[in-house]
Formats: sequence, structure tokens, C-alpha cells
Amino acid sequence: MDTFDKIIYCIKKNPNGVNYYDDAYLYIKGQFNRDVLTAMRQSKELKKLCVKAEKNITVLSNAKKDIRQIVFKLLVLETPYSLDSYFQALEFNRPINEQFYRPRRKKLLDVVRD
Repeated sequence: MDTFDKIIYCIKKNPNGVNYYDDAYLYIKGQFNRDVLTAMRQSKELKKLCVKAEKNITVLSNAKKDIRQIVFKLLVLETPYSLDSYFQALEFNRPINEQFYRPRRKKLLDVVRD
């Protein structure tokens, strides 16, 4: 079990511990310098856990805000390697009625991947 897996285990055990999410982000940030494919896989896994924690009612509002910022920072890390992440990061803090990409993402994703 490597370091990232241990951090993910801690997040699953204690989803309210914002420090674990931050530790995982910092690990992934360093991983981008060594192995981009592994870092992208780990980033995707952490984003899923962040979204799950953000929807969790027991997480405090300040913690939800911190977790949301980690998702944004992960998207920014991925932008040189993923156009989809770039578009998501551009519209991250905009109200849904002002967004273009996110409401149409499902249909545009095939074009973006090509």
C-alpha cells in the first residue's frame, strides 16, 4: 500500500477530516512531476471522494468550502493535460445560469476528448 492509498483509506474512514483531502491534493501535485498518468488517475479518484463528501450533510459548511476548493485546485492541476478540466475550471465559480460548458458537458465531452 503506497502513500496515496493510505491517505485515501484515512479519507474513507473519516470523511470529515479536511486535512486528509489537502494531504492527498499535495501528494497528487508532487506526483504530476513524476508520473502524469498516475497523477490523473489519483486526481479523478480524489475528486469523486470530494464530491461525495461535499454532498454529505454531516460535513460542516466551512469544510465543504475547503473541499470544494480542493476540487478546483485539482482541476487547475489537470488543465495542461485535459481540455475537459480546463473548461470546468473556467466556469467553476460561476452561477449555473451563466455557464456554457457544464450544462452541455455530456454532449460536448466526445468532441473535447477528440
